[in-house]
Amino acid sequence: MEKAVSNHGSSDSLAVKHIWIEIKRRKLMTLAIVVLGVALSAIYTTVQPVLYRSTSSLLIENFVPTVQAVTNPYSDLSISPDVIKANRILAESRPVIETARKNAQLALKEDDSAPNVDYAAHADGQLLYLQVLDTDASRAAAYANAWSDAFIEEMKKRAMEPVALIFKQYGDLVPKLQEDYQQKLKALQEFEEKNHFNQKEYEINLDNKKLSSLDTEESKLRLELNYLKNMQGWMRGLISVTYEDLKVIPDAKNDADLTHTKAEYERCRIALREAREKYRVGTKEGDAELNPKKESLEDAGKDLEKAVQKFAENFNKEIEYKEKSYADLKADLVAALKSRDALFTKSHTWSVLNTEAEQAKKIYDERFSQKDNTDLTSKTVFTYARPWERATESKLPYLPSWRRNIFAGFFFSLLTAILCVFALDKLDDTVRTPKDFERKADLVSMGIIPATETPMTDEEAYVVVKNKGFTFIAEALRNLHISLEVMHGSHRTGTPLTITVTSAMANEGKSMVSSNLALLFAALGRRVLLVDADLRKRSVTRANKCENNAGLRELLSGAAWTPSLAVGSTTPGFFVLPAGHTANGSLDSIQPESFVRILSQIQPNFDVIIFDTPPVLPMADACIMGQASNVTLLVVRSRQTSLRQLESAAANLRSANVKEIMCVVNGVDSADASANEYIYGYGYGYDGNRKMASSKLYLPADRAVSSNKSEKVRE
Repeated sequence: MEKAVSNHGSSDSLAVKHIWIEIKRRKLMTLAIVVLGVALSAIYTTVQPVLYRSTSSLLIENFVPTVQAVTNPYSDLSISPDVIKANRILAESRPVIETARKNAQLALKEDDSAPNVDYAAHADGQLLYLQVLDTDASRAAAYANAWSDAFIEEMKKRAMEPVALIFKQYGDLVPKLQEDYQQKLKALQEFEEKNHFNQKEYEINLDNKKLSSLDTEESKLRLELNYLKNMQGWMRGLISVTYEDLKVIPDAKNDADLTHTKAEYERCRIALREAREKYRVGTKEGDAELNPKKESLEDAGKDLEKAVQKFAENFNKEIEYKEKSYADLKADLVAALKSRDALFTKSHTWSVLNTEAEQAKKIYDERFSQKDNTDLTSKTVFTYARPWERATESKLPYLPSWRRNIFAGFFFSLLTAILCVFALDKLDDTVRTPKDFERKADLVSMGIIPATETPMTDEEAYVVVKNKGFTFIAEALRNLHISLEVMHGSHRTGTPLTITVTSAMANEGKSMVSSNLALLFAALGRRVLLVDADLRKRSVTRANKCENNAGLRELLSGAAWTPSLAVGSTTPGFFVLPAGHTANGSLDSIQPESFVRILSQIQPNFDVIIFDTPPVLPMADACIMGQASNVTLLVVRSRQTSLRQLESAAANLRSANVKEIMCVVNGVDSADASANEYIYGYGYGYDGNRKMASSKLYLPADRAVSSNKSEKVRE
């Protein structure tokens, strides 16, 4: 979380810094807008009429029309914001302003054609300030005092209007309300006498549990009766009822006669079974023992059948008794419900009459109390406002205010200038740092080259790493050279390093980059050939003073390559192939077949070959050379090359199947570098021989890899 907050704060500070940088960059435009704004403010102030201000004040008293306010007018002096706002609105209302204008015109003996003054009311707590602006100081004071008097008069009028209205209404209304209350109270009493109704007794009856117990008993009896009828219906569905059938009825288990008969039957059955086990049937002795026991079992079976029939008859009689009891209980419950409904109806009617009587009494008491207060307040004249300070004639003009207008003009013109700078910055689509194109154009950046503090000629710029080795530009070019050496040097590939240096448009610094890179490679002990492939401009050829030497034009025309064509220099290992003579009929463009032939002849003699080519958009030479090169450096001038031009140049190179395209932003000033986190910080220390002891280059995180590689190569 802390990291997120820190990043957010850093981005805000960078944005503010970026705007400040743009303001300094366009300081003349900003200054012109500010000066114009102040001048317009001064002109506006000059043409404004001179106005004088007079102010009168009033004290607003928070009066509440009650007996307490009459006996003690200062019992409550607080005032709410709504009251303050209402007083200010009332002071600026049409009736008050018209009355004040008429009174002031009469006092000053003016006619209706007199110009109108400016009114402005301001409330501060219980004080109301009435401000008048006019070109005449005495007239402003007269109008302010007339406005104060008109406001007090309007307040008195509005304060007494409700009192008079209430007094007029309540004078006839109170007796009618009293009569209405008496009639409703009489109707309530007649209802109670006629119906013998007492609300307290009704509430007691309502709490009586008789109805509840009847309802509970009725429900219980109904459930019991339903169960008995279900058993009765089940028995009627049987052909003959036996004791085994009656086992499902709980009452059959509790019947003493039925239980005793069943026990006797079981005893006879057991005795017969034991006799059969002991004696054989058909013998004399067996028949003598078994026959009496059979007869006893048959008699017991007949008695059990009679007991079953008797239980069924008693069961039916019990159902009939229960049905009669349920009918009687139901009748009692219906009667109780009717009685309760009658009580409910009487209670509702009584409640309506009682509510009407109470409301009538409440309205009567309230209006009677208001009538008493009205009688009391009508005897005293109250005002909510009284004069606090009268307006006086002003000696000094109030408007126009030079200080305020000049400050406002300065502030708004400065804000306008900032907005214009911001708009121009957003509309500017030129490349400033690699951040502007790395994501949009999908190009790899090799770094930036800072702008020079002092102007240099082409000859000086082409050897800046040699003559000004301790400058920011030299250090940036040295980092670019080390990155190329680490990634594409001949010690890694075993073949000569071929570099094509080009740009989108002219005057972007490609010749400066190619010349200094050649010097830096030569300083490492490499044999370097710088080829001036810009056959029209010929900047490298002129800078090295070899305009009269044969060069690339002759090779393109069919001449054979010889090492003598490469012009040497004071730097060991550094050679220049001039553009060649400009005789009539010489070629101004490069053919792919010719270039491949020339490159194959040159490569065995050199470790590094650098081609300084024309811009990509006007000419196609860079595309032809880039096809056969290991690296193509696309040089971009900060705040000169547009992003659209850079994208078009990159598209042309890609369409020509150029192997590797890398961008270098040239001429980046310190402001853009710091605003985009490309900050160069140097610490120099010198020994007795005045040699540089340390140098450090601070790059963004995405440049860390190349920077580390550079440090290793330096070691």
